[in-house]
Amino acid sequence: MLAGRGMTEVLIVGGRQCGTIGEQGIIMPPPLPLTSERLERHGLYLIEDGQTMFLWVGRDAVPQLITDVFNLPTYEVLRGGKV
Repeated sequence: MLAGRGMTEVLIVGGRQCGTIGEQGIIMPPPLPLTSERLERHGLYLIEDGQTMFLWVGRDAVPQLITDVFNLPTYEVLRGGKV
């Protein structure tokens, strides 16, 4: 569920505000089993396997999300590859 909070939105999962800082660090949403059916075209996912981390960005990601995360205007100007 997304709850409005001023000009930002906070993801509420299990009664916890994901993305905020709690006593134990940043509160993350619960992990999902990785299958292609779970990836939404409008989503952004952090995928890790214990050694490598990937940030998967869906082609239909909301432009404001692209701007907030990457400081870029649109998905089309994102460049893939290693950082």
